[in-house]
Amino acid sequence: MQALGVSLEEGFARFNELGEEFVNILQNPNAPTGSTDLNKFIDAFSDNGWNGDAITANTQQAEILLSEGKKMIALVTIDVNRNGVVSGSGETNHWVEIREINRDTNEITYYNPYTNEVSEPIVISEFESAWQKASGGEAQTAVTVST
Repeated sequence: MQALGVSLEEGFARFNELGEEFVNILQNPNAPTGSTDLNKFIDAFSDNGWNGDAITANTQQAEILLSEGKKMIALVTIDVNRNGVVSGSGETNHWVEIREINRDTNEITYYNPYTNEVSEPIVISEFESAWQKASGGEAQTAVTVST
């Protein structure tokens, strides 16, 4: 909800209003939220000026989109045994917001709703590994958010 700038209460209320399929996702913590689901949820905030687009991307494309002022939400794997850190060895798919890609330090900073905080930067290759694993291969799943 942080990526959209809304409270948890408002976010869950809108998610719930999207229909039975979304209610089932809220009631089942193991139910996956795909890019189509996330895109519909973001579009539910169109009255706030938000528009979502489900895409496949890589870090170079993410850099371009971030430089254009868009938000990038990536489907990655996290390690729940290490406090939800993004990890190529993680087993749980999870959406995180890419905040910054710094080529000088070779790191990515991201907001993680699992911990409700901005992460310590991680090496780009580790983030890419987690992104590819969650997406099932080379095409990396993401949703962009623009106003």
